[in-house]
Amino acid sequence: MSRSKEMAGFTLIELMVVVAVAAILASIAIPSFRTLMMDNQITSQTNMVIGLVQAARSEAITQHSFVRV
Repeated sequence: MSRSKEMAGFTLIELMVVVAVAAILASIAIPSFRTLMMDNQITSQTNMVIGLVQAARSEAITQHSFVRV
């Protein structure tokens, strides 16, 4: 099957193959992305708790007293 210069383009099968490959790659990437987002959220919340504990410690040292968190 030879193509003339006037009929340059992609066939339906070529487009279907590209869509199938893109779908396979997306199905692999999406779960990894969700895991990454959950890990980042846990890290963010952990850092917030650490910051609160450090602020409480600083306040306790400043006031020479006990501080509850």
